[in-house]
Amino acid sequence: MLETLSDEETLGTLLQTLDLMKLLNKSGILDPIKGILQDEDTLGKVMSALVNDDTLNLLSNWNNILKLLEVVSREDVVNNISELMGLYNKLKSLGLIDVLKGITEDEDTIGKVMNGIINDFTMNLLAHWNEIVNDLSKFDLTNFKYYTLLINETGEALKEEKIEKITHWWQLLGLLKDPEIQVGLGVVIAVLRHIGKYHMKYIVQNGTTTTS
Repeated sequence: MLETLSDEETLGTLLQTLDLMKLLNKSGILDPIKGILQDEDTLGKVMSALVNDDTLNLLSNWNNILKLLEVVSREDVVNNISELMGLYNKLKSLGLIDVLKGITEDEDTIGKVMNGIINDFTMNLLAHWNEIVNDLSKFDLTNFKYYTLLINETGEALKEEKIEKITHWWQLLGLLKDPEIQVGLGVVIAVLRHIGKYHMKYIVQNGTTTTS
């Protein structure tokens, strides 16, 4: 014992410990600690809090926790988390989080959503996605209003007009007296002219098909 205490390093450590104890005693910290140690009930609660499944699991995964802390403490990760939390708060304020939460908790609704996302149509859409995007890129969006106009008017005609069967050519002659029919035929001819121009320029010249 004397030999151990005579060691300079051990003696220095002991003196530092005594200085620390004096400082803790002077600051009044030792009294509560002493009281806890003397109270078996309080000491039991402290030990139960320190030694339980949660703390043991925490200690067993300590290295993984340190690695995780190292990752999340990086500046770029902190910025990304801040942006993500900002987005979450925005969605929360708009009430969208509650809607999404309600959907995920309703098995029937989430089943319908999944069926809407994963089906033969969407799989076929994804399989031909590059072709679709390539073709859509050829749309002249300055003419988009005309596309919607054509679709809307066609839908209105099919919904409201009585479709009459044309069986004789003189019926067409009678219809040609109708100003709306006259203008409509003019539109059809203009469209046919552009289709023919495209066919002659891009299809016939490339030899992909022939005209009779």
